[in-house]
This record gives sequence, C-alpha cells and structure tokens, in this order.
Amino acid sequence: MQRGVIRYISKWHGFGLIRVNGFKDLAFHRTDVQDIEFDSLREGQSVEFEVYVGFNGLRAIKVKVISEESALGKETSVKISPERR
Repeated sequence: MQRGVIRYISKWHGFGLIRVNGFKDLAFHRTDVQDIEFDSLREGQSVEFEVYVGFNGLRAIKVKVISEESALGKETSVKISPERR
C-alpha cells in the first residue's frame, strides 16, 4: 500500500487527486474509496491506496483514510487560556 495526502476533491464530478511524496498526483474515482463515504473526504487527509495501471495511466484504487487530521501543512492555532488567580 502507498500513502499520500488528498490534495483536491471534486464532489460534483466524483473524483479527487492524491499527492504522493516524490511523485505526481494520482487521480481516484468515488467508487475507489473504501470504508468511508466519498462525500465525507476532505482535502488534507492522509490516505493509503494501491496504484492501478490502466489505459489512461496510473490511478489510485482501494483508497482508505488513515488520518482525520490535515497533513497539508496548514497553520495551527494555539489557544491561550487566561491566567487563573
């Protein structure tokens, strides 16, 4: 199984792109998603998948979410609580 991060989701067209470290983006179709509904996927989620070689090139199949947290390097906010007296 390969690992990557969801870079783009088109819920209207039913496909997405997975960024693979050291490789180009791989497309996946909504029917290739396992264990979660396609509509609940978000950009930045870490996923595992298998690579399929088809007539149109490489694509990701058997896509599974492995992390609910974003992995795209978005800024994180820190909450500072007021001092207790």
